[in-house]
Amino acid sequence: MLDRGDDRYRTAILRYLLQHPEARDTVKGIFEWWLGEDASRPEEQQDVIDRLCREGWLVASEATGKTVYGLAEGATARLSAYLRNSMLGEDHRP
Repeated sequence: MLDRGDDRYRTAILRYLLQHPEARDTVKGIFEWWLGEDASRPEEQQDVIDRLCREGWLVASEATGKTVYGLAEGATARLSAYLRNSMLGEDHRP
């Protein structure tokens, strides 16, 4: 079970997007393809994605009848600084 306090998945998604800023995928695709994780907990995994959207890192769009998520426009520079600062123990939102 994903723990809401566990930032492991959140950080892994943000790191992936820093390396692949044009990436877009469904929740299932993000967990299976980007992170190599089992996507058998869709509600909990959706919570992680929803949090990233609320924080302004991800945006949702429709593609072929499915909701896909990708990095918010203009977030790449902020993301680099955020991940650098989070590794130093600081937490700055976008």
